[in-house]
Formats: sequence, structure tokens, C-alpha cells
Amino acid sequence: MSHVRENIIKRLQSLLPLNKNYPSKVLHYSRNTFNQNPSGNLELEETNNTIQFVDITNGQIWTKMPWYYNIFHNPIANVKLLNYDCDFVPNALSSSEIIVCKKNIINNCIDISLIDYSKGSFNYRDFSKSNPWRHFVADIIPDVCYIKAKKTRALCCKHKIKL
Repeated sequence: MSHVRENIIKRLQSLLPLNKNYPSKVLHYSRNTFNQNPSGNLELEETNNTIQFVDITNGQIWTKMPWYYNIFHNPIANVKLLNYDCDFVPNALSSSEIIVCKKNIINNCIDISLIDYSKGSFNYRDFSKSNPWRHFVADIIPDVCYIKAKKTRALCCKHKIKL
């Protein structure tokens, strides 16, 4: 599994090198093809003031983010977990993300069949492994710009307006 993940990360780095931050529209729309999901149930493990869940199938670590990193995903009801790609490839700045409903954490364990994977996303430049500005440029701005462009294009098509 880690060899496959390593190849995916290296492919991503060839498409969006570390010295480039802004993804193309095609790369942005396909971002979640790089997202990794747990392969087994997740069990709680607390170490050094960090709350982590370990995938019981492959040992991968999913780190619980503080509520303020989860502000766009309703932190009252949900928990955001990240799996860092630098665990597989040194210097990788990306991360996979899943959002888990708090009520689905039972006896410090998460049953992966209860996770709605559509709520998580892949981060080209993780907030904590890169820096906030690089995360903003690579992951937030494209979302705003490309989604706005997509809605404008759809509206123009609906009203038969040529761009």
C-alpha cells in the first residue's frame, strides 16, 4: 500500500512541483483523485498531546485537527482527520482529509463504513506541513476562482450567451 501511495505522490509532484503553488483548472477539478481513504477501521491513539487514529489494516496515522482547522466542516458535529503524505515521501507538502461525524466515533473507534467520503478533500499544500499562505494559494483560491468560473459558464450556457 505505501509503495502505491509513494508513486501517487511522486506523480502529483511532477504535475505540481514544490516550487509551484497554483494548480491548473484540470488539476484542481481532479484533486480528489489523489485523496487517500482509510482501508480499515480507525482506532484512537493519544500521543504527546496529539489525538490520532490508526488504521488497523495498514497502520497509517490519521491526525485529528483542532476545531479551528475544521471551521468549514461544522466542528460542533464533525471531526477532521488528516493523513500526511510526508509520511510516505520526504518533503511532500500534501495531505488527504476525511470528515467524520462525531456521533460515529464509538468506543474510540471509527467504523469506515460510516464515513461520508464526499466531505473530505485533498490538500496540495497542507496548512501545517507547508505554510498558511501556500495552502491558501494552492487549495482555497482555486476553489473560489474555478467554481465561480464554472458557475458563470453554466449560467452563460443556460442563457445562450457566448463567452
